[in-house]
Amino acid sequence: MAKVSTFLYCEGVQNDVTPTGPKMHIIGPMQILTPMFIPSMFSFSVVIGIIDTNMKMPHKFRLLLKGPDEQIIIDTGESIIPINNAKVIPNLPEDMQGFMGSIDFRNVAIRQEGTYEIEVFFDDESMGKFPIKAKGVENK
Repeated sequence: MAKVSTFLYCEGVQNDVTPTGPKMHIIGPMQILTPMFIPSMFSFSVVIGIIDTNMKMPHKFRLLLKGPDEQIIIDTGESIIPINNAKVIPNLPEDMQGFMGSIDFRNVAIRQEGTYEIEVFFDDESMGKFPIKAKGVENK
C-alpha cells in the first residue's frame, strides 16, 4: 500500500539534468514559514516521495493546503502521474518502487500566524497531513 516516504518544506527546488539522470537539489529546507510580516504573501516549495506503488501504471495525485482555521487555501486539483518505465529499476520489489517530486507554491496568502498543513492524496486516498507553523519575523 502506497505511503509517503519523504515530505519536506523548503525555499525551492532546482532540477538538473546530469549524465546519470535528473537530480533534484533542495534549496533552504524549512521547519517554519517565516515571512517578514503576517498577513502577507509567501512562496515556498515542498518535496514529496511516495513508495510502495507500481510505477508501471498511472496514478492520481493531489495536495490541499489548509490554514490554521482549517479553510482550504490551495487545492492543486488532481494531477496524473504518468507511467515512467525509464525510472523503474529492474528487479526492484514494488514496496520499494515509487517517485519523488516537488511542487512550488508561489505568493500564498498567509493571513494569520499559526499552524498550516498540507494533506497529500494519492489515488484518491489521504496519505497524511504535514503541518508547519507560520510566524511573521517582524510581528510581535
